Amino acid sequence: MLDDVYLPMSRILPEGSLGTANIAHWTPTIGALLRSTVQDFSDEQLESDYTYVQLRCGTELVMSDTPMERATNFEAVARAHGDVLVTGLGLGLVIAPMLCNPDVDTVTVVEKRLEVIELVGSKLRRFLDPVWHKLVLVCADAFIYWTPKTYDVIYHDIWSSIKKENLEEIEQLKARYALTSTHRSWQGAWVEDRLKKV
Repeated sequence: MLDDVYLPMSRILPEGSLGTANIAHWTPTIGALLRSTVQDFSDEQLESDYTYVQLRCGTELVMSDTPMERATNFEAVARAHGDVLVTGLGLGLVIAPMLCNPDVDTVTVVEKRLEVIELVGSKLRRFLDPVWHKLVLVCADAFIYWTPKTYDVIYHDIWSSIKKENLEEIEQLKARYALTSTHRSWQGAWVEDRLKKV
């Protein structure tokens, strides 16, 4: 089911670098599959015949398009409609299906790293050109940026690792963007529910 929602990122994002940002492809070997604990999840199941994409900034793994990433971002993609605000661009894994969704009018992405916007954005645009007019890319820190516009869906995905301390930042972001939502809006954050159970 997830394969029907997400686009094949290795076909959309060729390898490349800009400043400290780097997009790389990798296909796990059997040995890597046995050792894999991608993004701090010991239950990550990788496919040996699948080419994954990683985004790094310097030595930091910012995002990959693994099954865990697809599964943990699915709710936001499924809920997307009307005007959507996403904090964090990453690989564009989340925004690509949102832009292709006819129920989505606009997607505004707040990303603090200009080199990520330029590297990922330029490659995404080639593939998503027919729906690119629906996207607004804002280079800003999500904890500082604010807009008077209201959104139907707000999703926060700025963390490169999964740790309980993220909950405090999630609450800060939700409070900050509460004024940009209506009583019918949905606001969520990456792996928030899972973190609350830790």
